[in-house]
Amino acid sequence: MKRICVLTLAIASLFVMGCVSKLIYNKELPEIKPPADKALCVIVRPTAFMGATFVPVYCDQKYVGGTEGNTMLTFPVDPGEHYIIGDATNKSKIKYNFVAGKVYFIFHTVVTVSAGYVTINTSTFAPMDGKSATEKIESEKGKITWVQKNPEDKDTKDMSTGDFEDVKKDYTKWASESKNAEDAKKESEYPGY
Repeated sequence: MKRICVLTLAIASLFVMGCVSKLIYNKELPEIKPPADKALCVIVRPTAFMGATFVPVYCDQKYVGGTEGNTMLTFPVDPGEHYIIGDATNKSKIKYNFVAGKVYFIFHTVVTVSAGYVTINTSTFAPMDGKSATEKIESEKGKITWVQKNPEDKDTKDMSTGDFEDVKKDYTKWASESKNAEDAKKESEYPGY
């Protein structure tokens, strides 16, 4: 009996040791300041509603972290035009022309709908101006957790080329529709802060 307990404990320890969190969590919010030669992207997901739903985030094809309810994800971005993508059941996307030394804010919402055996997580991104973003982050202090990609996580992969090409096609189609012209213009002319 003792051998069975020791063997069970050893197997459980190996299982736990093999599990690495996808994110690093910090209750203390950082100074919102970009590195000198890069831009800083800040994704704010302030609501705990559907909080357990993890949504991986990509800059173009590169995995940069993710969000959960009541989190703020930050990551540096090279200057130039880039897609920021949230990979839920749908792929939410936003395209900014990043400028070094500026901060780019995104408001992230996730809604989960369960119907029988099917669960759908719908994710949306929306640009936030600097003043609204700063006020929102300030009002969420003590409730919101700063998250970053965990460099120890070797399981989460970058987005495939095929999926990224689909994202670009979907975005181009969306941006070309007249009903989306104003929103597409907001993204293309987003000044950074």
